[in-house]
Amino acid sequence: MKKMMQGLAAKAQGLMVQARNAVNNERGAQTIEWVALALVILFLMAAVSTAMKGNGGDIASSMVNKISELIKRVGSE
Repeated sequence: MKKMMQGLAAKAQGLMVQARNAVNNERGAQTIEWVALALVILFLMAAVSTAMKGNGGDIASSMVNKISELIKRVGSE
């Protein structure tokens, strides 16, 4: 009976470790979320830049460049 209880305790502990590791392994998912958000912002800025080509195109391209620099800095961390 004692061996059976020890075996069950060991299995339960193993399951707890696996569950904890699965929860702690979210870094990749968070990175994907930030990349997706950055892509949405870039597409919006590209749309604004295209719409403002005649007037204020310099402002829009400057904004796109600054956001691109920000994304590169975030990606390199």
